[in-house]
Amino acid sequence: MKLPFILILSLIAAYALSAVLTITVNPETAFWAEAVARREAAVAAIRRESPGKPITFFAGGSSCAFSIAPKIIEETTGQPAINLGLPVASGAKYILHHALRQAQSGDLIVVCLEPDILTSPDQESSPSKTGFALEAKRGNLIDSAGGSTFGEIPSISDYLTLSRPGAGYLITLAGRSITGKGYRYKPEDIGYRGLLRTDSRDPDLRGVGNSDATALHPEGRLLLETFAAAAKQKGVRLAYSMPWYFTDTASLAHNRANKQKVLADIATIMPVIEDGFSGAMDGIENFADSGLHLSDSGTAARSQALADALKAHLETR
Repeated sequence: MKLPFILILSLIAAYALSAVLTITVNPETAFWAEAVARREAAVAAIRRESPGKPITFFAGGSSCAFSIAPKIIEETTGQPAINLGLPVASGAKYILHHALRQAQSGDLIVVCLEPDILTSPDQESSPSKTGFALEAKRGNLIDSAGGSTFGEIPSISDYLTLSRPGAGYLITLAGRSITGKGYRYKPEDIGYRGLLRTDSRDPDLRGVGNSDATALHPEGRLLLETFAAAAKQKGVRLAYSMPWYFTDTASLAHNRANKQKVLADIATIMPVIEDGFSGAMDGIENFADSGLHLSDSGTAARSQALADALKAHLETR
């Protein structure tokens, strides 16, 4: 009987160690958990200081986190704003559910999901290791798959799979430990009401060429429709704004025309806040360390264009 008992204890110990590596030791999880905590504190402060005043939330992947400045939105619209952008690896359902649970009746969520998630199938699985790790830190594992918003709860098998760090993560963690570099972003990169910024630049960044997607994929449509139904039930308003992609100048007109068709498809589900650029922008000076993360100047430009369009939208409601 000793051998089976030892094997069971070894298995439990292995999974416990895996969970520690995935949740506690992971510097990426620690960074995003800190960003979430600061944003939630900002929401609580707004609720306390201005009870009943609607908040505008921005929900999307890191392209949202690194491109929308709540301060500019607030100065233009007169309404408090919070940037809730999370890593796209946390999964679209998790990103949207995370935003909806922050919102109250009368608030507005501007969905800023990258269009690739909506126009191509299976872009991000749900649940994901990132969403699982963030919810594990909160002690609320059932929300890592989208929770009540999408009616999905992880299975025991999911939990066991998600708690394993994987070879890729272990190699990355070892490399960071050896070099002492840690995660690429630091707590000091977390700015006013959730905006993230970085001084890193990629001098070899290249703009994308022609994009041929012109409509939502059925899975993307179902995602937005399900979210819209959950938001309506809670009394939360929705709108959509498309992130900027670093685009070859020669492809700007083509991509904007096609993305306008995608936006028209999205508009059948929720209002669209069109900033005049339809998700395509050139000029490497507008971008930071990726073709979706904006520089300070790019963030200011996109935020002001979005704020102006958002103000007009709010004034008609």
